[in-house]
Amino acid sequence: VKREDSEPILVGEGKTLQIGKVAIEQEKSDFIQLCQEFPDVFTWSYEDLRGFNPKLAQHTIELDPDAKPI
Repeated sequence: VKREDSEPILVGEGKTLQIGKVAIEQEKSDFIQLCQEFPDVFTWSYEDLRGFNPKLAQHTIELDPDAKPI
């Protein structure tokens, strides 16, 4: 989902997720409620990943800021 086709939802203290704008209101409401009830199921940073050492390896994708999407 492109960022412009989504909207942020607040899940926890300073933690947001993006949800598609085309979602049915009842599904959107149910999803938001579920995410707010269980915010700890999401990994917000590398530090949240148990057993993962970011000093060992880290993935990045180099993108050309001037490239146009296909």
